[in-house]
Amino acid sequence: MTKKIEVWQTDNVADGFGGNTVSETFVSNQWATINTIQAGRTNNFEKVLTGEFSKSDFGIIDIGRTILVTVRKGVVEYNVDTMFIKYRNKKYTINWAPINVNFKDNMLMFAATEKQTKSNA
Repeated sequence: MTKKIEVWQTDNVADGFGGNTVSETFVSNQWATINTIQAGRTNNFEKVLTGEFSKSDFGIIDIGRTILVTVRKGVVEYNVDTMFIKYRNKKYTINWAPINVNFKDNMLMFAATEKQTKSNA
């Protein structure tokens, strides 16, 4: 694991006027293995482990902006509804709940897609 990612969480915070604003809170730095996703393999399990699957296999819309992230289990409890990661100063939405790699209880894997902004759309 040679790449450092930042884990962030979004929270609704009262704005003092009866409404809410969305606030981003830093959770943790975590070392990870980052792989790009490539089309190719036919076995779904093998595709997940190697990062090689078609964008439709797991509901990924933009395969060119999606990375496969592997992290150590137990450092962060990931919540895909409220958390995102930053890698190389870009925000990535977590696509699915992290899976326990080979059920060894030491690694988690998930896909994350870069959030589009006006400058990178």
